[in-house]
Amino acid sequence: MHFPAAACAACPLRERCTTSVRGRSVSIHSDEHLLSELRERQRTPAGRAELRRRVAVEHTLAHIGRWQDRRARYRGTRKNLFDLRRTAVVHNLHVIARQQDGRARSRPRKGRRRRGPGRRGSTGGRRWRQQRR
Repeated sequence: MHFPAAACAACPLRERCTTSVRGRSVSIHSDEHLLSELRERQRTPAGRAELRRRVAVEHTLAHIGRWQDRRARYRGTRKNLFDLRRTAVVHNLHVIARQQDGRARSRPRKGRRRRGPGRRGSTGGRRWRQQRR
């Protein structure tokens, strides 16, 4: 939608709306009605529950994507499907191990990063090598 400069000049809210001398243009997504329906559905309790389930699945897929990398490792769908299934099994084993250990975290804890020689805050190469042992 485009509002011509003449229409904007007569508007009392022009200062808050636009500073352009040619008027204002507003673009609306072609599926805006669907997007607004989805936003309304997410505000309901059932929509919030569905969003929580979706977030859990997306976290799982993000973990698998981080382990497997963003690109396919092999040529052909057969080998890549096998690789994806193998990665999913490894992920499931990690989940089972976490549940048996009683850890509730869904992602690995970030450890302290060691500073190597030549980096800011470095204590020197010898001490860095001792830390790595």
